[in-house]
Amino acid sequence: MIYNLPEFKESNSFVKTLLGGWEAAAIVQISSGTSLTPQLNATGISNFNVDGNLVKAFQAGITGTGTGVANQRPLRVDGVPCTIDGEKGSFINPDAFTLVGYEIGQTIPRKTTCSGPATKNVDLSFYKNFSPAWLTKSFFGETSRIQFRIEPVCN
Repeated sequence: MIYNLPEFKESNSFVKTLLGGWEAAAIVQISSGTSLTPQLNATGISNFNVDGNLVKAFQAGITGTGTGVANQRPLRVDGVPCTIDGEKGSFINPDAFTLVGYEIGQTIPRKTTCSGPATKNVDLSFYKNFSPAWLTKSFFGETSRIQFRIEPVCN
């Protein structure tokens, strides 16, 4: 959005130059959080003999597919929120996920995702364009101008 503030055309040149012709601009960005899907590390199963030598080792994974990369996602606990309110450095609530009720060999588990943090951002700027005679009569041409800009930080 860009809004042209009053120009004070009927005022004296000092007021017109100082207060007139300002523009206000705003950019507003609001979005819901992106989908987050927690992943589990694959579990390795190893078998050692009496002497401590490795006899057999393979990747199992919680889905029973024999691989450590297929659908290693825990189940969502119904009624438990995904987020932790008020804690710095932590966003995902570990109590919102479980392996209880996971069926071995299940390849398409129930809902396992949560929405990430939403973003709300507002950028404001106030600016005034000046076209001094020394600049418009230079090699830059009559459309050249200087801009004074104020951009407050909004967090």
